Amino acid sequence: METTSKESTSLERRWSIRQMEGAYRLKEMMVRKCEGYVHLVLGSESKNRSCFKNSFNPNMISELTLVLKNLMSDDSLVVLISGSGNTFSAGVDLHYLLHGESDRRIAARNMATHLKELVSVLIAFPKPLIAAVNGAASGLAVAMLPLLDLVYASDKASFSCPYVDVGQTPEACSSYTFQKIMGPAMANELLIRGRKVTALEAHQIGLVTQVFWPENFMSEVTPRVQNFAHLNTKVLTSTKMLMRHHKRAKLETVNEAECQHLIDCWSSSRTQSHMKAYIERHNDWLAG
Repeated sequence: METTSKESTSLERRWSIRQMEGAYRLKEMMVRKCEGYVHLVLGSESKNRSCFKNSFNPNMISELTLVLKNLMSDDSLVVLISGSGNTFSAGVDLHYLLHGESDRRIAARNMATHLKELVSVLIAFPKPLIAAVNGAASGLAVAMLPLLDLVYASDKASFSCPYVDVGQTPEACSSYTFQKIMGPAMANELLIRGRKVTALEAHQIGLVTQVFWPENFMSEVTPRVQNFAHLNTKVLTSTKMLMRHHKRAKLETVNEAECQHLIDCWSSSRTQSHMKAYIERHNDWLAG
């Protein structure tokens, strides 16, 4: 169930061997080295994929965390994150968390441990992080967006955090960042009421930087990302550091607290029932 040290070593080895290649596929994601930036594509369109709708299982989280850690010190200037297919991500993989009473806390703790590390890396990442939200985004996929620097969205994208419906508490520091970005009223709408918003609404409340038509989405995003390659790298990283420095300790504290609450939620019988019901109601989308 847990990601072993052997599996982690294997990921490190694959990165070491392939980091100079133009593109390569890990088990749960694709890494593309482009001119001046690296494009990370969440999920896999292969028949051997283990995640649904680019959802975050521990393997996906481990791969993303490892790649981001290595990108902290390589020659890339910017990192772009998008989803494979017509979805950005369905958030945490609820299927992984469903277990009998004896195993559910182990699964919950494993997921929370991986999640905490990923969020810590996002908080500390020194280079510009850009999201290209190409379709539906839910849960963790939305919660982590304020930790990135720019968020571009397709007009067909949607954003939701159905935490109460699923039976869990917020993640990726969203219990703190959403209030800072959009104010308490709208944060409550998204985190407590579970309201789904369109790309234009997400832009209006400060969750999204800019919205583009679906037909030319990536052709609009790509030159904007490439533009960073012509900017002063030291100024970029220094500016980001100054903007994050005063709130980094707060974000780490929130991350720790949220993950502790998530372990308790995910391992409770009531949340397990909520997750099963949620999966049944949304099965066509999650498995499609």
